[in-house]
Amino acid sequence: MNTYTITEAEFNQLESVRGQLRLVGDLLSVPEGTRANFDAADLSDFLGAQETTVTSLMHAAESRFDQERDDALPAAFISTPEAGGLSPASLVELILAVSGDGIASERMLALSDQLLDLCAQDRAFAAVAQAFDSALERHGVTMAMSVQDGELTRTYVKAAAPAAAAPAAKRTRKRERLTVSVVS
Repeated sequence: MNTYTITEAEFNQLESVRGQLRLVGDLLSVPEGTRANFDAADLSDFLGAQETTVTSLMHAAESRFDQERDDALPAAFISTPEAGGLSPASLVELILAVSGDGIASERMLALSDQLLDLCAQDRAFAAVAQAFDSALERHGVTMAMSVQDGELTRTYVKAAAPAAAAPAAKRTRKRERLTVSVVS
């Protein structure tokens, strides 16, 4: 459920509309046998004006809600990939990676680099990068780093599945070990 903020002036306009609609309701509920003294065209104009007021207030509240929502998103996240944001395709790959679907190590490195670039733009993305690495670790994927000739190499590797344990030797039950000897 969304929360919409209205200004005091808008609230007063709504209060006025509510009062006017109550008045019209009271006028329409005249006792039987008496005649109401108003024209249908005037009533239609009045109701149309009230609808216009309410519609414009709702539009203003929805616009403010949309603006507040957009302001709450970090600028780096909603920017274009060329400006350092994540593209929809990258978001899909990110979701697939953390769900355990195998994607290429090079692609995971590219996603990790994009997250690190976002961290440089907005510290709030550090939590996203940590969650990404934690989710991969839960699926047995870790980043391996090595330095060769002064150059850092990073790759994501999936931990090997534990070797299957050899079947346990069959134990004989005590009853099976009992022997019967006949003494004469």
